[in-house]
Amino acid sequence: MSDKLKCSVPSPRALAPKKPKNVPPPPSTLEARARQAIAEQRVSLFKALCRREKVPEPVIEHHFAKPERAWRFDLAWIEPRIALEVEGGAWTKGRHVRGAGFIEDMHKYNRATELGWRVFRVTPSQLDTLETVAMIKCALQICVERSLIRVPTATRSRNTHERPTALSNKVGNGAGNAGMGGV
Repeated sequence: MSDKLKCSVPSPRALAPKKPKNVPPPPSTLEARARQAIAEQRVSLFKALCRREKVPEPVIEHHFAKPERAWRFDLAWIEPRIALEVEGGAWTKGRHVRGAGFIEDMHKYNRATELGWRVFRVTPSQLDTLETVAMIKCALQICVERSLIRVPTATRSRNTHERPTALSNKVGNGAGNAGMGGV
């Protein structure tokens, strides 16, 4: 008889009110989806501005410190090691400006610097502007110019037959460059 009673008693889950179908998600979920859609639109506009200004398109969400960490850059140009981070929540006490998130970002950016990355930071409203595209274009141009410069090393003679570069007049061969340590 006790078995019958146990079987006939509904479980707490069965007694819980049923969720009606086709009910919109809670506002927080809707807000998160809206923020994500806006962020995707800003990235799309940024990429379009890059194309218009003849700036190579970035890689989205590039993992840069594998396997030690799962850190990603929001946007990255891999070969010149330039990254663009979009720091949201500056005015709403978001993750990037609160203590633990701020400290974690410091670790991330310091490690990126150790690995040779140049990290630029913008707010979401700054992302899809010509100013940001110009900043990245300038950084990419500097990388191109620096790759043409051949710095003499201690093992090379000063009379090497190196190919002259566009910047050779500015840099020189190390002679007479005060403050550069003979480099």
